[in-house]
Amino acid sequence: MTAVQSILKSYDYEQLKDIATHGCVSGCATDHIYYSETTKFYDEHEREINDYAEDCFGDEFLSIFAKDDITSLKNNIVWWFVEAVANDYAWRQEVA
Repeated sequence: MTAVQSILKSYDYEQLKDIATHGCVSGCATDHIYYSETTKFYDEHEREINDYAEDCFGDEFLSIFAKDDITSLKNNIVWWFVEAVANDYAWRQEVA
């Protein structure tokens, strides 16, 4: 299962709208709250997430997310990715 498929399986349309509106920091991305969850998700889908981020930000994308340590970096990238997928999916559903 791809990272996008995993997110779409984890959250229904209303939850994706909440994530798109309030962000992962609000706690509404219930499967991606704790570092243990976000680092595992990143490790499982690293290439797909990195490719998506590179498409959006270019080669220097890691500098956008870098904070103090690797755990924070993985968490921030996963939260961004979940929010990006939620925004894309919620927007497409609104237009359809």
